[in-house]
Amino acid sequence: MDEEFTLTMPLDNDGYATFECPCCLDSFQMRGEEYNADDLFEFWCPSCGLKSDSYVPRSVIELAKAKVLNRFMGKMETELRQISSSTRGSILSIEVKTNFGKEHENLLFPDVAAFEEVICRICERPYRVHPLTLFTGPYCPFCGESV
Repeated sequence: MDEEFTLTMPLDNDGYATFECPCCLDSFQMRGEEYNADDLFEFWCPSCGLKSDSYVPRSVIELAKAKVLNRFMGKMETELRQISSSTRGSILSIEVKTNFGKEHENLLFPDVAAFEEVICRICERPYRVHPLTLFTGPYCPFCGESV
């Protein structure tokens, strides 16, 4: 039986979500609708300028892993208990004792770190970076140009 669930990255009051580069681990922000735009197929890290397949933050990945593990272990425990109850009173009975610990599922909140907004002079799309990244000259996550 297949199951699906959806995790939504939280947006701040201005509609920005926080992303994280898997190469340099620096975080930056883009508007949610920009990240999901149909005309964008690849993104660059504003800090290191490298492209990646995903900029999903580690906190979101860890939450997804915890949710999957909790659902799997819950279903496993239910199945084992059904097997146990179906064999009760027969010649061969199975007793199940489980002690599955539930993984903690951290809540996701919008990032409140200090980010500075940048508007790319080439593609004119807005994004936010840490002040130090702004000082060193960020790359546009949409077109890859150095600002």
